[in-house]
Amino acid sequence: MTRCPVCGGSDPVDTVHRTRLPAMQNYVHRTRESALAAPHGRLILAVCRSCGFAWNRTFDADRLVYDEGYDNAVPSAVMRAYYTEIVEFLSERYTLEDGLVVDVGCGDGGFLRSICAAVRGCRGLGIDPALEQDRIEDEGRVRLIKAVFSGDAVDELPALVVCRHVLEHIPQPVAFLQAIGGALADFGSRPCFFEVPDLRWIVERGAFWDFCYEHCNYFTRESLAEALRRAGFTCTEARTGFGSQYLWLEATSTGGAAPSPDRAVGVELAERMRDGAAAETARIASMRTRLSQLKREGSAIAVWGLATKGVLFSNLVDPEGSLIDYCVDVNANKQGCFVPLTGHLIRAPAVLRETAANRPLTVVVMNENYLDEIESTCRAMGVEASFTCVTGADLATRS
Repeated sequence: MTRCPVCGGSDPVDTVHRTRLPAMQNYVHRTRESALAAPHGRLILAVCRSCGFAWNRTFDADRLVYDEGYDNAVPSAVMRAYYTEIVEFLSERYTLEDGLVVDVGCGDGGFLRSICAAVRGCRGLGIDPALEQDRIEDEGRVRLIKAVFSGDAVDELPALVVCRHVLEHIPQPVAFLQAIGGALADFGSRPCFFEVPDLRWIVERGAFWDFCYEHCNYFTRESLAEALRRAGFTCTEARTGFGSQYLWLEATSTGGAAPSPDRAVGVELAERMRDGAAAETARIASMRTRLSQLKREGSAIAVWGLATKGVLFSNLVDPEGSLIDYCVDVNANKQGCFVPLTGHLIRAPAVLRETAANRPLTVVVMNENYLDEIESTCRAMGVEASFTCVTGADLATRS
């Protein structure tokens, strides 16, 4: 695809390039053979000089299957606290009591349950193709439907529509947003809340492990607003959350014609991303060198967090499986399973007890937001370790 899927611009710049990535980093592989044979794809991230939207121009949606084998759940107190933060923010801004919240792409329904539990009389409708089956919970207050979102999905006036971490998976985001707007057309102007990974955060941190095949789109504040305006929404507010890793954008479901994008923003971002992509080989080599040094010094290496960041880090930094000794995740559904393409075994945190008792241990934390929680978990298990967070060019050890 040579034209921007958002604004139609015909002058994109190729930036980040990956020759082989797992097509779905959050798909659960029960055997090593399945993991090694996991579907994979190529990534060439094009950036529109006009609006700053970034997309994988080699993306093939047929390589992805969102079914019950997909699991991106994060059973963490940090994530639960983040859900609480969003719920409090939304309940203060919108009248949700005794109203209906529609969650487009609800995942396992965890966020929707949080809203309904926190707001008196609030009911939830969640729609996602990765659900195991249709479910009705809490005496009918929460209704989950296993389906791809369509225009007839909403059959009563919603107090709020939520769409979190969905748009980055949609090859034609404007058309998908138009489908949401069409589903709300009979209800007048309705408030909507969108959340996506913030491309600016990734670029500023040099976080090469955050570019994945499953995310065919990457948005800045400006390009997400552009997509919403072109789909007929009016943008009302933008901010960031989760340590600035995520972008929040509020909008209403009716609006006017979209103004022309600020080309200077797109040009600046394209050049910055091209420069960053050129430096990635050296960054990845630096990570490998650092892990090799730690192993020569006698330390065992554990990577903690095998969702997007950990899976991509393992694939890019240790594709042969020779540097990382342990891959650890708190999601019980992933424990005993394997990292796609590399075949690293994913273990429960308890595996680190015996290791730390016999040799030095370095725990590589894939997301700095979880560092305190991970340290506390290790202390509770009696595990002594050095903790280091991945940064753009090195591993930053916590003193």
